[in-house]
Amino acid sequence: MSAIDISRLSREDKLLLLDELWAEMERDPSQFVLTREQQLELDRRLDALDQQGPAGLTWDEVLVLASKQSQ
Repeated sequence: MSAIDISRLSREDKLLLLDELWAEMERDPSQFVLTREQQLELDRRLDALDQQGPAGLTWDEVLVLASKQSQ
């Protein structure tokens, strides 16, 4: 495995590297096993989401608000 000095990468190259890392993780998610504590926390958050419903704004809502604020 070779080391990469990410401080020398451009912003675009860093984003490309990030894309590649995510894609690699998606190919074999079994290599990223959650601890019991992590699984319990995810379950707690999913239960809260089920009870409260989605939080935040849709992308369309963000665009409308942004366009109103820029006027």
